[in-house]
Amino acid sequence: MKRQQDAALSTYRQNRDDLINFYKSLGQLSKKKIPKKLKEEDEGKEIDSAEMLLNQGIGQFSKTSLGLSPTDLDVSVGRLAIAMFLIERVKKIREFAHKNDNLSFFSLYVSLRNQVSSTLVEQYYSKTPDQVINDYLDAEPLLCACSDLCGLAVPPLGEIVTEYKKVLAERLLEAGKQPAAPEGRGKAAPAPEKRKTKKARKKTK
Repeated sequence: MKRQQDAALSTYRQNRDDLINFYKSLGQLSKKKIPKKLKEEDEGKEIDSAEMLLNQGIGQFSKTSLGLSPTDLDVSVGRLAIAMFLIERVKKIREFAHKNDNLSFFSLYVSLRNQVSSTLVEQYYSKTPDQVINDYLDAEPLLCACSDLCGLAVPPLGEIVTEYKKVLAERLLEAGKQPAAPEGRGKAAPAPEKRKTKKARKKTK
């Protein structure tokens, strides 16, 4: 049984590495510049939407985390950590793609952007650990290829979760330090009482 598992793992790694190299070759296929229209159309709305859902997920987690079992707590933190990493990484790759001004690499980035944004939808935050890991593994070859062409390393998934657990904890801590809105905020303050002038005081005597 162990021999079969080792063989399957070896095959997976080989297929993964082949895919990464294939995507990297696609990203270097042409030296054409990115048409201005394509750059303008890439406003980052897809990742902004994914980030909005992430923020909602973090807000919900901050309200319910105390009532979660240890297992559910780990699952929730893992989902959020992976989402935080993916969004941050796609943003960095987008910045590189626009600066690099290479059409082949830009097309590769767009494929990654679309895959990540279609993964990090509302349903993502209720997926099982196996489903989350499978989604990540589906995106990993493209993610690794884009990152490698940008000079960015992609740590193993376990290290990503460990690192972004810290980022999540810091974010929740900062959110807890935010002062509550003062009561009655938004109401107009009463106008200050006008001081009487010397002339007005004489008239009242």
